[in-house]
Order: sequence, then structure tokens, then C-alpha cells
Amino acid sequence: MTYDRSIIPVLEAALDRNPFCSTCGTRTRIRQDGTRLLLECGADAASQGLVGRFLAWVVPHHWELVVS
Repeated sequence: MTYDRSIIPVLEAALDRNPFCSTCGTRTRIRQDGTRLLLECGADAASQGLVGRFLAWVVPHHWELVVS
């Protein structure tokens, strides 16, 4: 990812507002999805097992659009 330095305060503010997922308590992370930047739960769905994946479907983990 190559962005103008002015985007860094926006990313830091998003991480400061929501440092942890409200569902599972895992630290959130910034992820690039095409041209968008998302703040999402850092938990890996594959490592949560069957029960964890089912609960994630019932009670979704945190994600928000930061930059589009």
C-alpha cells in the first residue's frame, strides 16, 4: 500500500477508537480490500474452530470502512 502521509492520522484514529473487537476481544487491524481500507477483527476464522465460526456468523465481529 502506498498512501499520502495525511492518511496515517485517519488510520491511527480508527485504531484508537476501536482497538479491540467487541465480540471476541481480539485486536483489530487495517486490511486493504481493493481500493478500500477496512478496520476489522484480527481473529482468524479458520483457527476458531466450528463453534467459533458459528458464533461469528450469529454475532458478527467488528469491521468498519475507514477509507474508500
